[in-house]
Amino acid sequence: MNQTKFTKSKRKNRHLQIAVLLIITGTLTAFSYVSTSTSKENHQSTTNYSTISTTIGKEPIFKGVEEMPRFPGCEEGDISEKEQCSNKKLITFIASNLTYPASAKKDGIEGMTVISFVVNKKGKVSKIKVIKSVREDCDEAAIAVIEKMKKEITWIPGKHEGKNVSVEMTLPFRFKLS
Repeated sequence: MNQTKFTKSKRKNRHLQIAVLLIITGTLTAFSYVSTSTSKENHQSTTNYSTISTTIGKEPIFKGVEEMPRFPGCEEGDISEKEQCSNKKLITFIASNLTYPASAKKDGIEGMTVISFVVNKKGKVSKIKVIKSVREDCDEAAIAVIEKMKKEITWIPGKHEGKNVSVEMTLPFRFKLS
C-alpha cells in the first residue's frame, strides 16, 4: 500500500515537472526572438540585439544578444541544434530539482512563478529575483532551483558583437496540480 502512495506521488510530481517543462520550452524559444526591420531605401534587413536593461559595475546587462546564453553540454551542431539541446538539458535539470511545496499542494495552490537572473560574461548565475509570484513557498521552490544552478552550473555565456556579455534571463515555473 505504501508503494502505491509513493507511485502516485511520483506521478503527481511528474505532472508538475511536465507543466514546468512546457512553459520553459516556450520561454526559451522566446529568448531566441530577435526583432528585424526592413529599410525602405535599400530593402536590407537589420537586426536590433542591444537592449540593455541595467549594469553590473560598469558592465552592461543585455536582454537580447546575437547568441543567448546556453545551458552547458551541447557543443555539437549548428546554433539551432545547440539551443535545442541546451533547452532539453535545462528542462531536465529543473525537472530533477523542482519540488512542489507540500503546503501549496495541501492548499490547492496553482499558478506561475517567474524568476529573473543574470548569466554573466563568465557563465555564472547572479542577480536572482522573483518577478511574478504565486505564493512565497512556490517562489522559494523556484529560487532554490536557480540557486542550485548558480552553485553547480557554468553556462555558455551570451555573445554580443563577438564578445561574451552579461544577459538577463527569465524562467517561468508553473505549479499545477493534476
